Amino acid sequence: MVDINGWEHLQDLYIKTYNKEVKKEFSDVTGDDADPNSSTPRQSLKRACLIHENDTVSVALARVIYYYFVLRKARDIHLPVYGIPMMDVHESRKFKPQCFLYFLEDYQDVEDGFSPVAGEISFRITSHSSESITEVYLKSLANQVKSEFGRGSGFVWKKGKTNIAYTDKDNGLQLRILCRSMAEGERVVKAALSLTNTAFESDRLSEVNNANPTSAYPTVPGTVRILGKSRKRPRKRPIADVRFQYALLHIHGLPNPICLLDRTGTFRNPLIDA
Repeated sequence: MVDINGWEHLQDLYIKTYNKEVKKEFSDVTGDDADPNSSTPRQSLKRACLIHENDTVSVALARVIYYYFVLRKARDIHLPVYGIPMMDVHESRKFKPQCFLYFLEDYQDVEDGFSPVAGEISFRITSHSSESITEVYLKSLANQVKSEFGRGSGFVWKKGKTNIAYTDKDNGLQLRILCRSMAEGERVVKAALSLTNTAFESDRLSEVNNANPTSAYPTVPGTVRILGKSRKRPRKRPIADVRFQYALLHIHGLPNPICLLDRTGTFRNPLIDA
């Protein structure tokens, strides 16, 4: 049985500390109790994450889990990565601006026991440097992303085991696309090229595959016993449809990327609305 007094004490601390963190993240959103039927995506997310006085233990816990894990705010509990700070890298070498497109499998399609399949496409913008890039160009790029990837329910990339490569270093392109066929790879490559105003050249497209892909990338990876328990092996090159989520632009000299377009409502103040 739940100790009500103990929960009320913990709930009070949550409201003073956790809610403060949530409100800071959503400082661009006014009000805490927006109507979920008429609110904007970020208003709805803020309402879902804030803990309220009448919340039960389970509801409050669900809100915390949603904020930290679904919205990916748990930066401090990620596995440690050995490396050097981003700004130190920037100081040691100048980079052309780089655009990243992020994709994720729809949650209702995720197979039991596995995490959603993710996808990422990136390219350099060779026509601009951090000094020459302008807000006008950024808005134009964001609108191109919206037109090509953000329309309707979002661009769907059919991932699979076929590895497609497209290389055009002069135009900042070294694409590696895992897909189900050469035709699907070409479709995805052409969509990415539309953002660079670069013409597709078929002789730059190639297929790079393992000599025995069935063995190297099994659809059902099987299990392995660890500490006496049977556990699923991680999947390699899983087959899944991943949907466009958001686009970020990294510019040398800026500590944080610029969000061009966000279909999830996760980022504050994307350059244009989805």
